[in-house]
Amino acid sequence: MTMKTNSVGIAYVTFADRDGRGKARPVLIFDALGQPRAFKITSQYQRKSPQIRAKYFAITDWQGAGLRKPSWIDLNNILNPADLPNFTPIGHLQPVDVRRLLAFLTALEA
Repeated sequence: MTMKTNSVGIAYVTFADRDGRGKARPVLIFDALGQPRAFKITSQYQRKSPQIRAKYFAITDWQGAGLRKPSWIDLNNILNPADLPNFTPIGHLQPVDVRRLLAFLTALEA
């Protein structure tokens, strides 16, 4: 399946510290600088440390993105979309959040 930028979907993502184990989770396919990237999406914000939360981006229109509850994009780890062969689209990041995410990424890189 061809993944389009700003697509939100469900994909099996392996855990970084486990031998091939992982779970199905929401992910965002995003292409900000000509290089497609994938980011995990989580609803677990409050449980994270301030250092981790500093790289979590709040999705304001999470319902428009096809998500079931308030969610954040985890920018701590960049995934390769090619490693997500079972990506199943559920929605799209809405234009307001795309603009905000670009600004957030620019500020992180500054």
